[in-house]
Amino acid sequence: MNSIADSDAYFNPERMLAQHQAALTLLQGMLSDPSITSFRWLDIACGRGQIISHLKTVLSDGYRRKIRYFGYDIDNRHTRTAKRLAESLSFQSLSFEIGDLPRFPSAFPDDSGFDFVTLTNTVHEIDPSRLAGILVDAISQLGETGCFFVYDMETLPSAELGAVLWSASEIKSVIYELCNALGAKDYEPAVGQWQHHSCNGWNVQIRRQHLNCPDVSSLRDTVVESVSRRIRELVEVKLSQTRSALESLTQYGAETGDESNAKDAYLYSFWALTRAKGAQR
Repeated sequence: MNSIADSDAYFNPERMLAQHQAALTLLQGMLSDPSITSFRWLDIACGRGQIISHLKTVLSDGYRRKIRYFGYDIDNRHTRTAKRLAESLSFQSLSFEIGDLPRFPSAFPDDSGFDFVTLTNTVHEIDPSRLAGILVDAISQLGETGCFFVYDMETLPSAELGAVLWSASEIKSVIYELCNALGAKDYEPAVGQWQHHSCNGWNVQIRRQHLNCPDVSSLRDTVVESVSRRIRELVEVKLSQTRSALESLTQYGAETGDESNAKDAYLYSFWALTRAKGAQR
């Protein structure tokens, strides 16, 4: 996966984003177990370290010393910033790797069994043809009681060329297909929908222990194909809806400021979805 040039690895240590607050609240709860002395956290697409920039105020020194932190990102400029920050947090250990997102499992071959895997503000940048594989691989990296936390935006404060935005209902459909393909037909992780000042978002937590699938990797090809099929169906529907909206605007024009803004969003979306559909062939 090549990074989207329009994307922005947001970093503001003075402001905690809601998605990072949610992830760190989960982290607090897991680290509060006194029997845990070593906790493995894989932060996929770690960016500049926004998610760890508040750890000094959120976690005590003792909690932070339990963490073995693993950061992974495509852009080494970002990981350098995150690494400098991580070095000041007194982690039990830390490691950073650089590479294309679909290759992240090979970067940590001896460190599977993560207690916590995070993927925040990134799904919209992932080529839909690669999304299923990344989700399955992230789950396969979890330990028996590990948690996979995903958060992304339904809308963006400013458009990013090439970004494919998913709604909470669409992601719910994808996650349902994923769990069903893994044999966990009774497990339906809740997909939350959140309204923020400048954008809307969604989140989901997937707990390995509820999947009842001891060896996810052995089912990888079957699960990826099943989930990818569902994603292709969703791309077709999204593209059809976007085309219809643009045809309506072409015929009747944009009469209000909101409609004019919507036109730009539809144009960005049409390009991203057309590009995604071409990659799926």
